[in-house]
Amino acid sequence: MRKARLFLGLLLFLSLLVATKVKCAENNALTEEIRRVLPQIKIKYIDYNPDLKMYEILMENSDTLVYVTQDFRYSFVGTVIDIQGRRNLTEERLTGWKRVDLSGLNFKNGFQITKGGRRVVLLVDPNCPYCKKLIGEIKQVPDLSAYVFLYPILGPESRQKSSAIWNAKDKEKALLGGDTPEGKGGPDPVEENLAFGRQNRIASVPTMILEDGRMLKGFMPASQIESYLSQGTTSNK
Repeated sequence: MRKARLFLGLLLFLSLLVATKVKCAENNALTEEIRRVLPQIKIKYIDYNPDLKMYEILMENSDTLVYVTQDFRYSFVGTVIDIQGRRNLTEERLTGWKRVDLSGLNFKNGFQITKGGRRVVLLVDPNCPYCKKLIGEIKQVPDLSAYVFLYPILGPESRQKSSAIWNAKDKEKALLGGDTPEGKGGPDPVEENLAFGRQNRIASVPTMILEDGRMLKGFMPASQIESYLSQGTTSNK
């Protein structure tokens, strides 16, 4: 309810910009004007997208983009897809803007499945088939150190499996085996992994985090992983 009120407040302010014919040539000026009039609205990023002819606004503690037309007349919340290019422009923008601070992650709470000069973190649930498929793709990417962190968010059974996997002699084999791994559970770092995920608003698996903090959600082929690693996405504004 609070988010809805803040969003409505933002829309009201943008309508006032039109009514008073306020012109903000720079994104920083627009952000400061919003903060001055509506201090309760915390703007994290704002940018103008010339291809869409819209402003893109991301509020603090939110994973949702607000789109506003150049004349501040129309606004919507949703996902923008480039149909011809088969690209999720909203997800690309969020990937470029959002960063996860890996300094808060204890790498002793994961296990390494590949070795190389570049580094990625992979959060997986043992009951997630796409997590296992993604591991297969990651193994095809050269010069990459990949660390797997058990992140059981798909139910109580996932939590039990994660403990058994962590305490298995061969963690990777236990994870990819498919059936409930043999052996008893024991001390594990799963709760720490879950706390890290909650802190960074990670609500789906698989989730991959690159060394620069960019967060990639879902399954993707090795070629796409390599593209993100070598070229990056939209830079932080």
